[in-house]
Amino acid sequence: MIAAIIAGGDARRLGGAPKWLMPTRDGRTIVARLADECREAGLSPIVVSNRPLFGADLPRVEDASDGEGPLAAVVAALAYAAPGPAIILGGDLPRVSAALLARLATAGDEAMAPLRDGRFEPMFSRLPARALEVARSRLARRELSLQGLFRELGAAALPLSEAEWSELADVDELRDLAAL
Repeated sequence: MIAAIIAGGDARRLGGAPKWLMPTRDGRTIVARLADECREAGLSPIVVSNRPLFGADLPRVEDASDGEGPLAAVVAALAYAAPGPAIILGGDLPRVSAALLARLATAGDEAMAPLRDGRFEPMFSRLPARALEVARSRLARRELSLQGLFRELGAAALPLSEAEWSELADVDELRDLAAL
């Protein structure tokens, strides 16, 4: 099963520096660390990005359409994974473990993501192959909400412990880098 690391966005709050290329405590970039954890979990990592990934030795797939946000990246990931499912990961998750990735990958056959306060965490999710046509249709209609995609797919909630939730802490601002 592929694990698509979504490395998009402008990182405006980080002065335009790509979040996924930020170093973690062990010196690896976030994307390199995520790729290693994916491999340890038995997944095949790829990167979905319209930007070059200096130093990342991973297959790179471009968004299905430019400027359409994360839904276009999800469509590209699902198209690459077809006819199989895909794990979707934000490129700003420096703490995700192989154990949590393996749990997500084997939790079921349908769309699944952690749910907090009534909202899915789409950047740590599992999408079945059938999600591709639903996502393409939503993209064509410019219904770009990932929450809408997960609701339309009837996604299940992946329950997480507090320790597992802490693995989903992302990098959004400069102060978040201190925790790496």
